Amino acid sequence: MTLLRTTQLMAGLLLRRFLNRTLAGMRRKKKGQERTGTGRKKTGSVLLMLYISVMMGFAGFSVSSNILRSVSAAMGPTRDAQGHIEVSHRTYSQLEELEERQQSVEARGRESRMIFWNDASRRNISPEQLTARSVAFQKHYRQQGIDGFVGVAEDEGGFLPELRAWHRPEIQPILSRAMSMILLLLAVWRYFLSLGSANQDLGKVEWNTEWFFTFPAQTRHLFAAQTLGHALVDPFAWIASLPFLLVLFHSTGMGWNALPAALGGMLYLSLVMAALRVSSETWLRKRFAPARLKNLQALFTLVGLGAMFTLFMLSRGGAAVFWLVDAARHGSGVWLANPFALPVALCTPLSPWLVGALAAGVGACVFAAAVNACAWMVRDGLIATTSAYVGRRGRSKASLGFLSGGIIGKDIRLLLRDRNFLVQTLVMPVLMVGFQVSMNGSLAAIGGNFQHAATFAYGLGAYVLIATALSVLSVEGNALWMLYALPVPIYRIMLRKTLLWAGCALFYTVTTLAVCAHLNHALKLVDLVYAALACAGVVIYAFIASGIGMLGTDPLETEVKRRIRPDMIQLYMLLAAMFGYAIYAPSAWTRLGQLVLSSLLAYALWQKVRDRAPYLLDPVSAPPQQVSLADGLIAALAFFVVQGLTMLIATASGLAQGPAITVAFSTAGVLVVFFTLLHFRKKPGAIFAWASFGREGLARSLGLGFVVGIGAGAFGVAYLAAMQFFPALEQLRESTPQLHIEGVWMALSAVVAAPLTEEFIFRGLVFGGMRRSLPLMVSVLGSAGIFAICHPPVSVLPVFVMGALAALGFERTGRLVTPIVTHMVYNAIALFASR
Repeated sequence: MTLLRTTQLMAGLLLRRFLNRTLAGMRRKKKGQERTGTGRKKTGSVLLMLYISVMMGFAGFSVSSNILRSVSAAMGPTRDAQGHIEVSHRTYSQLEELEERQQSVEARGRESRMIFWNDASRRNISPEQLTARSVAFQKHYRQQGIDGFVGVAEDEGGFLPELRAWHRPEIQPILSRAMSMILLLLAVWRYFLSLGSANQDLGKVEWNTEWFFTFPAQTRHLFAAQTLGHALVDPFAWIASLPFLLVLFHSTGMGWNALPAALGGMLYLSLVMAALRVSSETWLRKRFAPARLKNLQALFTLVGLGAMFTLFMLSRGGAAVFWLVDAARHGSGVWLANPFALPVALCTPLSPWLVGALAAGVGACVFAAAVNACAWMVRDGLIATTSAYVGRRGRSKASLGFLSGGIIGKDIRLLLRDRNFLVQTLVMPVLMVGFQVSMNGSLAAIGGNFQHAATFAYGLGAYVLIATALSVLSVEGNALWMLYALPVPIYRIMLRKTLLWAGCALFYTVTTLAVCAHLNHALKLVDLVYAALACAGVVIYAFIASGIGMLGTDPLETEVKRRIRPDMIQLYMLLAAMFGYAIYAPSAWTRLGQLVLSSLLAYALWQKVRDRAPYLLDPVSAPPQQVSLADGLIAALAFFVVQGLTMLIATASGLAQGPAITVAFSTAGVLVVFFTLLHFRKKPGAIFAWASFGREGLARSLGLGFVVGIGAGAFGVAYLAAMQFFPALEQLRESTPQLHIEGVWMALSAVVAAPLTEEFIFRGLVFGGMRRSLPLMVSVLGSAGIFAICHPPVSVLPVFVMGALAALGFERTGRLVTPIVTHMVYNAIALFASR
């Protein structure tokens, strides 16, 4: 009973800790409960967790099915007892029709080649293997004709395929050995990641087992309960082991019996893996100091990622699958002897009851051996060292005096000493991106188009910033209070750290650009512009990432991975993806606008950081957040990018220029306004809280907007008339692409869609955000300048004047309807004058 009770308690603790670590970032504390110790549960977080679990399970089924189909296809063509090559009934019927037709040898050869190509293309194999398979079939057809083939039922597809290869006595042993090797590879991935990046306790000074030893239970009972708890609460088993075993057993024709067989196999593998994990963790804790353990974690993470990448490569077919099949074909039954391959025995003629009894015996032996080994290792005590800072005496190591001092030098030393942190921040992003490149296309193909290469280089740098600049505050942890003791404001310290991570991300970007430039032997001048945009984007978004990280991090959170809010990570990824539009923008002015808006956004974010920095260790005392310039710039940047992308999509779909512009303006405006109001749904009045509504009546607000619009329109007409006296302006107007739009579409775009959406963004958000902390004229001129950048260069001056007058009208009345009417009247006059 003691073991049962301890196991129940241990499993509950492990499950609660897993749910807390997974869902805590999705929870929000209720108003007035900011100082409580835990987050408040919300139904939305549970639903999101269920959605993520379903999607990961879906991915597990998909990868498992692809692996089985790849291995089956790599076995080569199967033959019956008479030596006939087995093809599907569809392929055999097409061959029969080909035999009945009277054609020349060349025509028959071309058509048969197409038949065999289509037959091979239905299998999960690489293009090289597809070509080799179709050529082999074509050769066999030329030698023996249709008599060399036989039609059979085709393998079932879908998530749960059925493979006829399991029923071929000569292929079944090879397939069994191949599945045993895959289960061994799956166990390697699972084992090393459980000790690497997935283990948040191995590198800590304190050990959770130290707390477990306070329980009134025997040592063996504690380790047994810990092993059983890890076996029962293992998310990896449900998203990887169970889908693979279910697909494997169903492929042999088990039908519904595959489900209980897969569950039994999953529990067996979970027990073996839990025994290995607990015994290994205990031995490592007794053998190495905490500082050495973090370095070992980096090695474990790399090995686990290598096994994971290998499994994904097997799911895509290719040389890796042929190597696996070749090893299984020439290997012996030793592959079936490893304990992880025992579930594959259910695919052989052995009795299921015998396999189940054998699995129960092996699992019990491994479990008992691990528990006794752990108890023996702690026979002299649980803690190996008396202090976390115990070191070895010996010759002093070389000084790191060549490194810079200050906060940057501190972070560089942290990278050099903590290998696990180094792998997590700088190595893993490169491995993930490199794996995607190897899976979805070669770097040479990317380098063939330098515009694509620059986008890829920027994307790599922006991805590195997720693990570095975005975590600029979260990595400080409990040492943050020490930074407050320095005679430098905390936000300046974080700015210096940002420079370090910007340099690291820029190194990856420049290296990628150099490799792509080497692959692309015909670089043009515009390619240098793309490269400069990629480098500038990485530097700008380093500060945007660190600013978002500072604003979205809870430094009081004990778990490092829970300190950054998930929605802030998503916000950074969305903004970083928007900058990719600058590389593909149709004009230099559009690229300049993107750069200016992104730079201003970085500046505005750090303004908010400077306001929040003094309250990081006491967030309850911080003033309530209000809409700021950063919110307005995010909305302006989103409107700028969504409008351009929608325009490209509408034009590519065949829509005329007039309707396309109207659709682009309307779509971008509706999306930005909707999500802005959704974000501030709990305090909608905060959007215009700086102004007191109703300083003027509605009629006077409309009248003032009309009068100001006439004035702005008169200046615009005068500007158009004066352009002919300035050759530079006339040349600029002639070089501006002309829009050939019907009158009704132009009226809808310029007089209705644009004023409604742009005034909400540039006057309501941008001007309103600046007005909270800046003088009137600075806010007027600054918001008008940002508004003018988003327009063609030929109209910058009149648009700037109109934006300034609209902001003054908004300041006077406190109603957004005033600048909207001003914008409508100005656009109507400009449209009439240009016609």
